[in-house]
Amino acid sequence: MLKEVLIVAQSNGLLIVKESYKKHRISSPNTSFLVLVFKPLSKGLGNFAMANLFQTLMANNFKGSDSGEYRINDKWLFLFVYPIFAFLAVHLGNDNGFLKLLGIPSYYTDILFALICVYGCGLFIKKVAFAISKRIGWSQNRIKALKFQFVFGLLIPTCIVVLAEIIYLQMIGIELWESSIFYLEFPLAILLLLLINGVYIFMYFQTFYIIALNQKQRLEKKHLVVREGKSAFTVPINEIAYFVKRGNLIFLVTRKGRDYIYDYPFKSIIKKLPQDVFFQLNRQIISSRSSIVKSTKTETRRLKVELSPAMDNEVYVAKANATKFLKWLDNS
Repeated sequence: MLKEVLIVAQSNGLLIVKESYKKHRISSPNTSFLVLVFKPLSKGLGNFAMANLFQTLMANNFKGSDSGEYRINDKWLFLFVYPIFAFLAVHLGNDNGFLKLLGIPSYYTDILFALICVYGCGLFIKKVAFAISKRIGWSQNRIKALKFQFVFGLLIPTCIVVLAEIIYLQMIGIELWESSIFYLEFPLAILLLLLINGVYIFMYFQTFYIIALNQKQRLEKKHLVVREGKSAFTVPINEIAYFVKRGNLIFLVTRKGRDYIYDYPFKSIIKKLPQDVFFQLNRQIISSRSSIVKSTKTETRRLKVELSPAMDNEVYVAKANATKFLKWLDNS
């Protein structure tokens, strides 16, 4: 049974910065080879993003976390659409009738070849779309995500299909100039790949829109009570940037930069907050996801975090919590 794609809501424009390309580890030899082959593409799309995308593409484990998972149902593509695509690829432009084709031995190899190409491209595009959702994100980095989808979801599969078609023609004894590959199979392959890519892009955009809407509605229903002088009033959780400890007092800082005393211990505060939205960076700060602007890995393996509104002092996540923090970001 085909598994549904598991995706997770994306962070709000978060940028993970690596100190140098040499320090970026690539997990498999195949990934390293592909990065070298497509090195010219990395100039336009970015070295770090290129390496990250291939690292996800070559991984076999695409399971999400236990919290915040959302499913894209693409079974109908594999059960109904792809067989129709393969059937059309063989019959479009063929002058022979269906009954006559049943008596031609090469007809069955054509059907088999078309099924392999369509399902292979479908699985690859599925993997590409999920890798982009994990490494780049469809919600905030739309242009960048579309660039990667165009290159890895359209250009590369088209080249592979055309090359496979040329090899197949040679195997069945048809010369290239006698075939219809350039005026029939090639345009048809582009059309079918465009349709498959379009379906996945639409499903991901639709899903992330629902995710963002649900998260906004969920946060708008929650609030915390703060005090200012003798007055007490509520602050919606989605308006909170972070909590910061200054001396013996803890302050709630809003996205607009206003500070309010919120005199509760961090252990108590973190229990009141949604765990997928807030993270305790260190002993002084609990930050919301939306306030995190950038995270940079330092030479000591700590993470330097930039927040909005900006802090007067530099903010770090300890080396011991760095992996947990990055995993939390990944599960956005």
